[in-house]
Amino acid sequence: MTIAPNKASSKSNSNNLKKDDFPQSAPAAYPVFFRSYSRKTASGKRENWREVGERNLSGLKELGKLSDEELILMREMQSNQKAQPSGRWLWIGGTPWINKNQNFSGAYNCTSTNLIDWEAFALMMDLAMMGCGTGAIIEPHFIKNLPTVINKINIKSVSEVGITPKDQREEKSSLEIKGKDLHIKVGDRSIVASKIK
Repeated sequence: MTIAPNKASSKSNSNNLKKDDFPQSAPAAYPVFFRSYSRKTASGKRENWREVGERNLSGLKELGKLSDEELILMREMQSNQKAQPSGRWLWIGGTPWINKNQNFSGAYNCTSTNLIDWEAFALMMDLAMMGCGTGAIIEPHFIKNLPTVINKINIKSVSEVGITPKDQREEKSSLEIKGKDLHIKVGDRSIVASKIK
C-alpha cells in the first residue's frame, strides 16, 4: 500500500497539482482523484484538477446549452470544491466517447432495472460495460414472470481475454446457433439480447 505524501510538503507534483487543489483534511484525495477522475492526456501525463474541471465543464456546456454566466458559476463552484457533477461525469464528461448517442448511459453513476425479461439482463450488462453501477430489482412479482430455463447449459470452452487480434475484434456481441450449440462472441461495446425458442 502506498500512502500519498501530505500535499503541504511541496508546492506541486509531477502532474501539476497545486498544493491547494485538495484540503489537507482529505489525505485520500490524491489517490482517489488519479484513480477515478484524471485521464491521460495526449502527452501521456495525467490531467490535473483544473484540466479535469475544464474538460467536464466543456461537456456540460454543450449538453446543457449553458450560458457564459452559468458556466462561470459552475467553474467557481467546482474549483472551490463546493459543488461537483457526478463522479461518472468527472471521468467521462467532455470526451468524444460520451458524445456518441449510443453511449449516453455511460454518464450515469448508477441505474436500476426491473428484472422482468431476458432483455433486462442484457441491459444491465451493457450498462455495466459502460461504467454505470447497475442495480436489479428482483422482487417476487417481477421474477415470477421470467421464463423458466429448461435447457441444461454445458460450457464447452471459454477463450482467454485479449487473444483475438485487434483487427478481428467485433464492436457488438453476437450469438450464432449451430445445431444444438450456441456460440456467443462478446464484443467490445454492446450485448445483443435475443429470444431463443
